[in-house]
Amino acid sequence: TPLLDVSDSDDGKSAKMGHTQDSTPNFPLTSVPAATIDVWLLVLPGFAILDATGPAQVFSTANDEARDARLPPPYIIHMVSPGGGLVMSAAGVSLMTEPLPTDGLAGSTLIMVGARGMENRNSPVITPDIVRWVAAAGSGGKAVARCCSVCTGAFLLARSGLLDGRRAVT
Repeated sequence: TPLLDVSDSDDGKSAKMGHTQDSTPNFPLTSVPAATIDVWLLVLPGFAILDATGPAQVFSTANDEARDARLPPPYIIHMVSPGGGLVMSAAGVSLMTEPLPTDGLAGSTLIMVGARGMENRNSPVITPDIVRWVAAAGSGGKAVARCCSVCTGAFLLARSGLLDGRRAVT
């Protein structure tokens, strides 16, 4: 049975973790559950379906793995857009979204989903209001802990000023 021995360097305690031969998780049940992390995926009209559903599936799979290990799911996934409601993708498939959050962003993750035409400076999708919201969400005392993008979502991060003075790759 493969087990991983993890030692805490501060007090010398160790915990054996792993899986038994029957694939039942063998994690300590006395683990302190970590706080859940809100993941906000910002979708705008003309979004690329894979740019939204791919990251959502990654976090969903992490939740499944945690449940399999008898741990609480670490992520709460939110698809958001200005005003909430149905948002049409570039493929013609709509996604139901929540309105943009006005609070509760501290400690969370914000992901800008790529959309058709986002790289265009005159894109009607990137409104001054959404640029201001992203800038506010990514900076200040109540800002998200992590801000990232998928593909052309980087152009929204750039417009909001969150990439100023930073190197970025997409």
